[in-house]
Amino acid sequence: MRYASAVTPAPLLGWRRRHPRAAWLSARLRAHSLDRQLGAGVPPWQSPTLAARARQLTSERNRNTLARSLERLVELAEEPPSPYRTSVIPPCRPQVREARPLMLAMPHRLRAREPVNARGVARLNDILTDGAGPCYVPSRPDALRLELEIVDKLLDVRD
Repeated sequence: MRYASAVTPAPLLGWRRRHPRAAWLSARLRAHSLDRQLGAGVPPWQSPTLAARARQLTSERNRNTLARSLERLVELAEEPPSPYRTSVIPPCRPQVREARPLMLAMPHRLRAREPVNARGVARLNDILTDGAGPCYVPSRPDALRLELEIVDKLLDVRD
């Protein structure tokens, strides 16, 4: 096997090993746009990069992070507003209070060992990180609750 490079061109040696890492890195770098695509319903098998991002989103680590974020958002909504200026965008308290039951049920689902759909996780990630979304900006009184109901349905893995 020492002479494998004589048979196989050098650029192709190890391609199978490097390719998944390249897709993983590309998915990290383009996470926001890929999350939007996955949230809109583009199937993860369309490209290796989308598949890598779907794996990242549905990983145990990411699911635990999202669960903690939901719980922390509820806690922040229950606390009185801070009298000091901070870089943290305060949650829209009325929106979060109305969606509270869903926001407290989702962490249990995210921490469970059962699989979840990447589309639902991508939408949830978008809701939590969009500073101009219903978590943080007043809009319709039930906007956040409606978005989370959609996410709850999208988390279901269909066979």
